[in-house]
Amino acid sequence: MGMPSAFITINGYGLKTTRLGYRRWRFKREDRAIRPMDRREYVYVTSAAVMRKRLAEAGYDRTALEMEYLRTLQKISAEGTASYFDVRCCIGRYTSAQRAEACRRASLNDWLFALKENITNRKARFLNPAELVDESGRPAEVDVLIDTLACSESTIYPIKTEHLQNAFPCASLDCMAVAMLEVVPDSAECILDVTDLVNHELVYCFDDLRLEDETIGDGRYEI
Repeated sequence: MGMPSAFITINGYGLKTTRLGYRRWRFKREDRAIRPMDRREYVYVTSAAVMRKRLAEAGYDRTALEMEYLRTLQKISAEGTASYFDVRCCIGRYTSAQRAEACRRASLNDWLFALKENITNRKARFLNPAELVDESGRPAEVDVLIDTLACSESTIYPIKTEHLQNAFPCASLDCMAVAMLEVVPDSAECILDVTDLVNHELVYCFDDLRLEDETIGDGRYEI
């Protein structure tokens, strides 16, 4: 049985996981909800449109993402581009050298396209290594980036990130959220799921909603 954790997702795609506690981040108290699934889920939930606005008001928008992207590329170059991907990608179609070459040739829009593909498909592409050749009409490096994001894994790196998408050239949680929000519809759900923490009595911020939910469930105030 795993350690009780909280999970932030955007359109179902992982952004951050914390153990034995959580920070509310850009969610607000009024975002709280109890969902009557197979087991009750205790979540903060809002739309991509609302979260995008909250981030922009805090100074995190496309311009901030572009600046962090460029700063991270400089750090990647200083670390050694091939070694950067060597420690971040477990398996996949491409070598670290191919990933490094794709990174050097790619733009931020290429990374965002690859991110969208992974959020939409949520499937790793574990095929045999392939040459860096364009077979789809789009830039060849994009296919490498798609595979790179799908095969990234979480460990500790010289360049640390505040989020789960360790191979994406962006370190902060807020800017990574901006990137993800760039490629999902306005109606996509942004969720902070604290169900495990509530069930293990590690947090109590849902107690008032739980009481209300249980009272209504008992039928005491039904009309």
